[in-house]
Amino acid sequence: MSDIYGIILLIYAFLNIAFGPAILRRLCKKPMDVGDQRRFGLYLRILVAVGDALLFLRMTLNPSTIVAFLLWTVVTQAMMVDIWERRVPNPLIGIALLLGLPLLLFLHPFRMLPQLIAMTGFFLSLGVLAILPAGMGMGDAKLAAVIGLFLGIDRGIVALLIGFLLGGAYSVSLLALRKGNLRSTFPFAPFLAFGGLFALLIHPFH
Repeated sequence: MSDIYGIILLIYAFLNIAFGPAILRRLCKKPMDVGDQRRFGLYLRILVAVGDALLFLRMTLNPSTIVAFLLWTVVTQAMMVDIWERRVPNPLIGIALLLGLPLLLFLHPFRMLPQLIAMTGFFLSLGVLAILPAGMGMGDAKLAAVIGLFLGIDRGIVALLIGFLLGGAYSVSLLALRKGNLRSTFPFAPFLAFGGLFALLIHPFH
């Protein structure tokens, strides 16, 4: 069966790399010129290819691996949109929930409660931060909710911790280089994305 799942995941990864840039353009409201389309499309393809390769090598090939690949698809798209126009698109969050909830319910019907607790808890926690002056956006809270749903409590907490550590280090570097101040904002979705990938790599699905 692992061979079958491996073939399915390879096909999924190929389609994601091939059509990911087109999906990204649809998610973005701010127009991209040809140069930006090529640059962001290339970045997206590299991120997807590297992340999928790491997950493929690290995880046991089974239905749960599809969850990891789907999450990486969502967070890489969110990352690129956030970098381009400082927001996480609601349609992407909606698609992630519409696909993730039934998939997880089908694969792990008796383990859904921790996933739902993580989703709600992460959303509320980052939602509180979003209402603070110079805080993060509600899009980050929504993306954290998706990460909580897909990863559960333990992996999700690791993902958030790594995300905040990376974001904090980036913020300190901006201050040190005098490229920002205490009120400066920056895209946070990339740090959540890499936190999610790190959590999956150190504690993969089996």
